[in-house]
Amino acid sequence: MASRKREARLKALEAAYLRIATACNRPLTDKSKDDLETFVAEIQLYGTPRQIQFMTEIVEGLKKPNNVVSYDAILADLRDTIRQELSLEHVSGAVWWLRLNRGASEETANKPLNPDAP
Repeated sequence: MASRKREARLKALEAAYLRIATACNRPLTDKSKDDLETFVAEIQLYGTPRQIQFMTEIVEGLKKPNNVVSYDAILADLRDTIRQELSLEHVSGAVWWLRLNRGASEETANKPLNPDAP
């Protein structure tokens, strides 16, 4: 029973991580809004108290007009929790973001990425 419970929680946290990582730091669409709403529900059900606090801070930040919301803390915490549950090596450092422009010209699309760019 404990194994199934752990597996269900792990799958839910992984889904929450992927959902928020995909939805954030890009323009809000109806789909990304749905993903954010589902993320909030998933974290309330399966998250640690610390993850729920991070989620609450995100929700409060999203309520304020023109506010910049950081998702880094919750993503790093989710990453660390999932990796620990899977007995994977600890990873330190910031969460990486990669956002590629869609419909870019071939010239722009073939430029190398600069990992040092903000």
